[in-house]
Amino acid sequence: MIVKNTSIKLQLLILILLGAIKVWGQTPELIFHSGFEPSVIDTTNGVASDILGIDNSVTPPNDWLNDLENHPNIGTFSIQYEGGDNTMRLAEIVPDPVNSSNNVLKFWIKEPNVGGYKGRVQANLYGNNNIYNLFYSIRMYLPSDFDTLKYIQGEIKWLTLMEFWNNASWIQDHGFRITVNLQKIGDSPDSLRLGVHAQTNIGDVFTDVWGTTNMSFVVPIAKWMTININYIEGDNSTGRFYLSVTPDGQPETTVFDITNYTHHPSDPSPDGLGELNPFKLYTSDDVINGITNTGRLLHVYWDDFELWKDKLITSVANKNSAVSNFSIYPNPANKRAVLVFINTAQKKHTLKLHNIYGQLVRTITNITTDQVIIEKGNLTSGIYFYKLYNNNKISAAGQLVFL
Repeated sequence: MIVKNTSIKLQLLILILLGAIKVWGQTPELIFHSGFEPSVIDTTNGVASDILGIDNSVTPPNDWLNDLENHPNIGTFSIQYEGGDNTMRLAEIVPDPVNSSNNVLKFWIKEPNVGGYKGRVQANLYGNNNIYNLFYSIRMYLPSDFDTLKYIQGEIKWLTLMEFWNNASWIQDHGFRITVNLQKIGDSPDSLRLGVHAQTNIGDVFTDVWGTTNMSFVVPIAKWMTININYIEGDNSTGRFYLSVTPDGQPETTVFDITNYTHHPSDPSPDGLGELNPFKLYTSDDVINGITNTGRLLHVYWDDFELWKDKLITSVANKNSAVSNFSIYPNPANKRAVLVFINTAQKKHTLKLHNIYGQLVRTITNITTDQVIIEKGNLTSGIYFYKLYNNNKISAAGQLVFL
């Protein structure tokens, strides 16, 4: 009888996992990947560039033109400058600053190339369709020149590294974007942080929907790091924006795992990520001049770009959370699970449990101890997603299976 029950539970778990795959989309599909070798950049246009070639260091799909731009869900790829000339800003394929035998992509801005008040070098994936669940990975290296920004006078809130448009305002109504910025908070010297915010916009008028800065994670300088991002289109209970960072030689850290609008709140028919800037260098003249005035250069390196459709990423917060350490057991659970977390100050927490459809199925409030019991009760067997909040900030997040 024990063997039979175990077999039934195993079969149920397999069915649950297969059901989750079906709910979240089709089988994950690798759209494209490249390590920028031996790619070349066509800069003959002067106002824009393109990356050409086949990267034989990785398996197909690895052709910048025939695989990436000819994919049915992808529009066109380009590198945009918006203004200036090749003495002011540029994208180049160069040797890796750490390993000269490896090629990488370099963005640099020497002086404000857009109207004299801002600078821009960015990769564009524009004209996409039916991208509702996007995962991509990119490696980034911030050279020691970025140390200058730690000591620049005043705050830095605008140094954009990537951007996501669900309805680009220059194309259609209900403009909405999610932006990831490198930031320095406060006037005194401080380390660099990552911030993210979502905004609606009409023309040049942007209105915040949500936003946060992770003050616990210090962005490393002069070290390669892998950034993983998962975007899922949805409203304030089903939308998701997830970002983790893995500095070389260190564990992966969940920097953001946000459940909120990932499209315009008033959009009657959201239609996915039409426009995407997967890697970008875009900032004000104050930041550019703050670096160049010290004899340094604002530049960033990119490597190992990987783009997926319908790939769901599970939070790694329980491995190395930027907010709190925690564990949940047993998982899978029969009747109940216990979530244990660090709460030395006995702060008041709230736990919310959602099913795989994004529906809120349970809320537990006024948690002041360092653990909370999650009863199965009348819940059906299946996968659930939990988030533990303190003052609207996530202290723990993950996945729980009830058998």
